[in-house]
Amino acid sequence: MDTLGYVSHDSVAVSGTVGPTTQQLIDALNAQIASLQAEITSLQGQLSSTNASLQAELAAAQAQITSLQNALTSLQNSQTTSNAATAAALARLQANITDLQGQLNNLQSQQATQTISYANLAFEVIVVVLLVVLLLNQMRKPKSPQMMMAEPAQAPKKPEDDL
Repeated sequence: MDTLGYVSHDSVAVSGTVGPTTQQLIDALNAQIASLQAEITSLQGQLSSTNASLQAELAAAQAQITSLQNALTSLQNSQTTSNAATAAALARLQANITDLQGQLNNLQSQQATQTISYANLAFEVIVVVLLVVLLLNQMRKPKSPQMMMAEPAQAPKKPEDDL
C-alpha cells in the first residue's frame, strides 16, 4: 500500500546481500595501496638497474665513437699525406717523361742528321768513283798522233759509190 492507501498488485520478491563495511573497504584499499607501493619500489629498483646498465652501455658506445673518430681522423691525415706524396711522385714522373721525350727528340734529330750525312758521303763516294772511272777511260784510250791532227775533209759519199 502506498501513503494514500491504495493497494498495488503483488510484486516479485527481491533479495539483497549486504556488502562489506566502509572500514573493510578502506582496509582493502590500503592493502592494494601497499601492494602497489611494493610493486613501485620493485620497478624503481629495476629502473635504477636498467639506467645503470644503459649508462654503462652509453659510456662504452661513446668510447667506441671516440675511438672510431680518432681512427677516421688518422686515416684522413694518412690519405692527405699519401695524396701529397702521390702528387709529388706524379710530378716527378711527368718531369722524367718530359725529359725522356726531349732526349728522344734529340736522338731522333741526331739520327736524321747522321743518316743525311751518310747519304751525302755515299753520294760523294759515287761521284768520286765515277770521276775516277771517267779519268781511267780517258787515260786508256790510245792517243795517236793522227787523232790529234785534223783529218782532211772527205767528200760525202754518194749512194752510187757504194755500188
